[in-house]
Amino acid sequence: MLFRNENPILGDGTLVQELSGAAAYPAAGNPLFNTYKPITREIVSIPMSIVTDPTADIVGPLFINPWYHATLVKASFMCVTASSASVTLSLYNVPYASQPEAATSGNLLATALNVDSGVSANTQIQFTLTTTTAYLTLGSGDVVSYSFSAAPTALSGALLQLEFIRA
Repeated sequence: MLFRNENPILGDGTLVQELSGAAAYPAAGNPLFNTYKPITREIVSIPMSIVTDPTADIVGPLFINPWYHATLVKASFMCVTASSASVTLSLYNVPYASQPEAATSGNLLATALNVDSGVSANTQIQFTLTTTTAYLTLGSGDVVSYSFSAAPTALSGALLQLEFIRA
């Protein structure tokens, strides 16, 4: 299977060019071109609706890095209904060498995000990633985990999205 604009002779050197936005919606801003190798990006989306049992699953693993190296470049969160309790969401990198460890024993990847008053319904919020590059770079087998500071009561329709660049 070939990616759009991919040339089988050029192989991994082939670039994909995407246009952000849509022509029918100019109010969304000016479209931008994004050119990258199709095999270098990985976007992981994790549904996090915890309405059914808000006391369970407040800490746990999200992603196990299968590649030699991957760098977290973006973390986004959005929800339909924010938590009614005062809660923050934190992301951690638990290195393979220190496993088995608790999800919160790793390196903090981003500033904790307030998922009650810090988010608006149906609005994407970006995590502020750490400036420590070594924490953002995952080795093979490293785990990205999450931790809510408390039970996120009434949180619904939540989605966490992580974007990695593979090395």
